[in-house]
Amino acid sequence: MSMVIFDSTFALVMWMPGVRASVSQAKERVEHLINELHKQNNKIIIPTPVISEVLVHAGKAGPQYLQEITKSAKFKVAPFDARAAVEAAAMLGVAVKTGKKKGSSGKGTWPKTKFDHQIVAIGKVEGADTIYTDDEDLGKLAAKMGMKVVTLADLPLPPSNTPLFDSLPEEGEHATSEKP
Repeated sequence: MSMVIFDSTFALVMWMPGVRASVSQAKERVEHLINELHKQNNKIIIPTPVISEVLVHAGKAGPQYLQEITKSAKFKVAPFDARAAVEAAAMLGVAVKTGKKKGSSGKGTWPKTKFDHQIVAIGKVEGADTIYTDDEDLGKLAAKMGMKVVTLADLPLPPSNTPLFDSLPEEGEHATSEKP
């Protein structure tokens, strides 16, 4: 079984209706990804810091999202435990010693940087080889630690259920006709 990790951008697209995303049909792309990963016997790690971020935005739906995450065979909730703390400390220690405690971008705040290190550390101790994120700083950190980084834009659209109708113009669009 292979392990992959979702960050909050992917988790929010999945569980929060109407969340803004960097691509069109983001929810459909993520749902298709989850189904494909499950078919391939991959486990999707949802780190506890990511759950925290989802719950911040969930409001009254928080308990429902938490139940969906914890009860689904597709996901594994992974805590920031002692092993992950040691891994994060090692990564942060190197960053501080080299004078680049905020990473290569330097854009994020120090608390965000620590949060990103926690997420990557959890992925590393869980054996994840891929992280799904739209967060540039988190992606750079994960790549530096040897993980493959996949963004929403990298995900294909799911196969159409109505391929014969896909070329028809949507309401309000005009069909273009080419002259021979």
